Amino acid sequence: MNKNVLTEKAKSHLEILCTEIGERRVGSEENRRATAYAKKVLKEAGWQTEATGLPVIDWKTGGATLTCHGKSFE
Repeated sequence: MNKNVLTEKAKSHLEILCTEIGERRVGSEENRRATAYAKKVLKEAGWQTEATGLPVIDWKTGGATLTCHGKSFE
């Protein structure tokens, strides 16, 4: 697979994770969707996957933003 194809695949995965699924706090529905997406992509690539749960402590975000090419993510 050439570099351009890999670059486009990476961009596509990031677009899905960052805009379609969005924020992925630990334990959230979005986090579970992102995990399922990663598992699907890896399985399609021939990898065997296994996901295990873990207990997490509730937390509150103090807020953070990321801006890339004029698009902001909180």
